[in-house]
Amino acid sequence: MTDQQATASASSSSGPAKEEPKRYLHRGQLEKYIETDYKQFCKELCHFCKEKKATKRFAKTMSFITITMADAFWCPDCGRILCEQCRYGPHGCERIEGEKERNKNKTAEEIREEMESRALKERAKEEALEDDKRMERERLAEETSKRKFRRKVYAEKSKMIEQTMQQWLRTVISSSAASATAFSQGGTRKEVEDMFEKIKRLALQLYNDWEHPAQNCLLKDEWREVQQIYRRFVEISGVQVRDPESGGPLQMVHPWEEDGGGPPTT
Repeated sequence: MTDQQATASASSSSGPAKEEPKRYLHRGQLEKYIETDYKQFCKELCHFCKEKKATKRFAKTMSFITITMADAFWCPDCGRILCEQCRYGPHGCERIEGEKERNKNKTAEEIREEMESRALKERAKEEALEDDKRMERERLAEETSKRKFRRKVYAEKSKMIEQTMQQWLRTVISSSAASATAFSQGGTRKEVEDMFEKIKRLALQLYNDWEHPAQNCLLKDEWREVQQIYRRFVEISGVQVRDPESGGPLQMVHPWEEDGGGPPTT
């Protein structure tokens, strides 16, 4: 048997080389893995010693909490998932070993300058991240404020319509017998009374949504119903609700609404 044949035979007898565990060089990759397959994550062996269980201790911890503890089992320099012993001990991290090799021939002053430069870059990165978070918080606060104002507008206008309809019904019913009879004929009275019951329910819903919103989006369908009821009430009664601020007719369509219909989700 030739040397080449012996080498091939030894290679085949040892079987295929084991695939190296996946490395997570970016924190986002690791977080996605934990979020999507937490059960498998909790079965990970240490990527360095390949003997000890690296993540079993997190099996009874909720995934979002485990993510906040990533530094306890993950090396951000080499991307390995590690057991406790290897995480805080030597684990053949190529980046750290490479850095040691590069620093062998550098003076202490050069190393100090590099460390200061890295620290400045990290600080700038952290400040930029904080700025992004602050801008996002401000954006969310602005959207929340807009939604609250719009909910307030819908609640107050619905209530004004409800009160106007109630007063109109009382006035017509308590007027002369001839007027009351005319109003009752043709089912008009029942139609208005049915609309009044609906507007009471809708006004309460919109008020509750203003005071205690259960979701981010506005109650689009409920507001459309209010618009329809008010249009029909004006057709029947000829009565329009007055805006207490402008003194003019109550505006039922607002600049933030889509195509003159119901309010958008923001």
